Amino acid sequence: MGNLHLQVAREMSRAADQQKDKRSGIQHRAVDKVRETIKDSSVNPNLAHIFVEVKQFGRSVENYKLALAKMRSTDPQFGGVLACLGRTWLLYAKAEKQEARLEAMKTSLDCSRCALEASKGAQDEINHRFNVAFVQIQIAQLITTPPEAQRSLFDVETASQDLDAAITSFQEIARSPNPPFSKDGIEARASMGRNTMKHQLTTAAEKQADYQRRNAPRLDDERKKREAEIQRREGEKRNVAEAVEERQRRVAEEIQRMRDEGKAFIARRMDEERAREEAEYTTDAENGEKKKREKRKAAKWKMKGEEDESGNGGMVESGAGAEEGGKKRRKKDRRSTRESVEASGSGGEHAEDGGSGRRKKKRRLERKSGQESKFKFADLVEESDDEDETGDANGNTGTDADDKMSGVEEEENASKTRPRTSAATIVDDDDDEDEDGGNDAPKAVVEDGAQTVREDRHGGNQWYSQCKPGTASTTKAATMTVASTTTSKPAATTTTRPVTTSSKTPSSAAPVSTGTIASRSGTNFIIDGKVQYFAGTNTYWIGFLTNNADVDLVMQHLATSGIKVLRVWGFNDVTSTPGSGTVYYQSFINGVASVNTGTNGLQRLDYVVQSAQTYGIKLIIPFVNNWGDYGGMAAYYSYAGITSNAQWYTSSKAQAQYQTYIRAVVSRYTNSPAIFAWELANEARCNGCATSVMNTWVKSTAAFIKSLDSKHMVTTGSEGFGLSTGSDGSYPYGQSEGEDFAANCADSNIDFCVYHMYPDSWGISASSAQAWGNAWIKNHAAACVAAGKPCVLEEFGYNSNCAIELNWETTALGARGTGGDMFWQYGDSLSGGLTAQDGNTAYYLSDLWNCLVASHLADVKAKNG
Repeated sequence: MGNLHLQVAREMSRAADQQKDKRSGIQHRAVDKVRETIKDSSVNPNLAHIFVEVKQFGRSVENYKLALAKMRSTDPQFGGVLACLGRTWLLYAKAEKQEARLEAMKTSLDCSRCALEASKGAQDEINHRFNVAFVQIQIAQLITTPPEAQRSLFDVETASQDLDAAITSFQEIARSPNPPFSKDGIEARASMGRNTMKHQLTTAAEKQADYQRRNAPRLDDERKKREAEIQRREGEKRNVAEAVEERQRRVAEEIQRMRDEGKAFIARRMDEERAREEAEYTTDAENGEKKKREKRKAAKWKMKGEEDESGNGGMVESGAGAEEGGKKRRKKDRRSTRESVEASGSGGEHAEDGGSGRRKKKRRLERKSGQESKFKFADLVEESDDEDETGDANGNTGTDADDKMSGVEEEENASKTRPRTSAATIVDDDDDEDEDGGNDAPKAVVEDGAQTVREDRHGGNQWYSQCKPGTASTTKAATMTVASTTTSKPAATTTTRPVTTSSKTPSSAAPVSTGTIASRSGTNFIIDGKVQYFAGTNTYWIGFLTNNADVDLVMQHLATSGIKVLRVWGFNDVTSTPGSGTVYYQSFINGVASVNTGTNGLQRLDYVVQSAQTYGIKLIIPFVNNWGDYGGMAAYYSYAGITSNAQWYTSSKAQAQYQTYIRAVVSRYTNSPAIFAWELANEARCNGCATSVMNTWVKSTAAFIKSLDSKHMVTTGSEGFGLSTGSDGSYPYGQSEGEDFAANCADSNIDFCVYHMYPDSWGISASSAQAWGNAWIKNHAAACVAAGKPCVLEEFGYNSNCAIELNWETTALGARGTGGDMFWQYGDSLSGGLTAQDGNTAYYLSDLWNCLVASHLADVKAKNG
């Protein structure tokens, strides 16, 4: 399966930028298949070796442990993997803070001793003995450096004993025939341990013993406090685990309830279908087969002039169910082709009515003066009996000339009162005759549709509209003409009914103006007129979809779930001519920059905004990417004559086109309540720059956006680097990427501040990732409170680890100054299959969704009241 996914990825087109993510997702699935199905334990050590090289020690330890779990203790490679695990813990200890180093080195020593035990009698046993002695020397050297309060007498004495063992081991290894290193170097290590380090440990032991004697009561109290703190943390972990389990239970119960309701609904529908079928079909008495019930035939009117032998008033009974003397309503005769009936006196046949001499008059509509009318009639217009009786009473027998002129009059009246109708015209199909009166019901006169259809196709009809992506459906008044025959003279009655014309997919549904433009008040957000904390997500790809129904499906799922804010890419830049139908927003080709406002350009973003407004979703839209995905700042390089992102911030040509693009996007949605905020860039970095460079860019760009649109909020889109509040000295807190979070947040045109969180990508160890993330959230919230603005945890993820990420969401929800959180990223099943999986994707209604999203949304709802 892994090879199959790789083959599919290789055969995908590389010309279009939008295929990158899809190809990457397929490659990720190939890796997942290999991880899931391969039984050879060598895969995990290889991955662990790679993680060590990139200093991701937490992942490395995890993969070494997975390899050991798959291997048997008798495996020749078992000792080697244990040795690698010990080396990883040693490297991790050197990279950690002072207080965490000793524990990591102790773990390294334990792994090295286990490796030595597993390699007894093997050729490489001497190598494992050297590893144990080397770690013992390292611990002895480390234990003398921390202050007395951060170590114990037991640790110092243990290190002294291990040092003696290490010196003995080095002397024996140096005398062996094949030492792993030079004999002189090993003897030098033994000599240093015997002389210098032994003396240092003796002095340290004396000082530590004296310190503990003088501070015994206080140390005992601290020990008790530490034990209590450990118990408290364990209790919190248990509470969190129980809360997660309870949330998952509630979500599972809700899902089961919905499934049960669905099954019950289907069962009811099936019962109704069976009942309907039983009502429509009966069993044939002859052969026992089911057949459709025959409808009771209605009584038919006899033609005037025929003898009424039954004496039932001109009604002929048809079927056993016909009632004697009962009058049945007759249907109008709706013929699809023109029928010609000769009028009286023209030689046509007619029936006589038992000596009454009355004749039924039928007229055909003749063309006036032999000229062809542009209207064609398919219905026979029959006069009512009352009119016949009136005519006979007056002595009018109905000549040919009379019939012709009357037909012309009817045609002209209908022509004058009936406007041209389209194929969408609704014609009244009320076939029933007025039960109270004896007159016929009004009969609909319908034009032949051929001419109308031709005019529709060429745009000549006034009701025709061509549906394009992003256009709303229109409601028109379609005219319906009904010719009403009365006893006096024919008349035409015109009525109108609304007809909705829309496209074939849900994509053209008319947007509903939902909500108001979001704003802030102090450290709180005001969404749709209420102070609210929001839970949101990221779907960078939604603006690149070409199927409107897919966009609507995503918005519907988000709105149904309770997600308020969605972050989507407002950029998609290309540097070469894309393939036909490829979506892109801006191009830099042959030194010319151009904004694409066509159907495969910003009109795709138009529909996303329209759909978001329909479903009450608010959008955060960034204008450029720091990374090379979908163009990014690198797309400007050739056009602006620059070679790095650092130059992009100060290039006048790059900034001029950047502002041109901002103007093109912002001007389309200045009054839309679907826009939550404009965002300067996604994760802007200026590696090696002074923080003033990015700060100047933030100020000028934010002021420019506000000059175009003062209604919507503006934010930075930063990762939150360069934070001095609560700094622990790690890489994200530093300013090496040119960012000063507090300074950028303080700008008057920045309405709220955002930050991202990916500890595993920033060199934070796996063991401390959760606690580090909680501190990262609280420190940014404190900085935002100081600035008087709300903070948003705009992106976060940790390898789809629900326990850790849910804990971060809970911390953000309770942190004063935080107004929302947005997990990376949302996934769904669309017409083209599942959206891309990047390792942090939570698919709609998946187990990760139910754990991470559904339970958190319930907490947010409770907080908002």
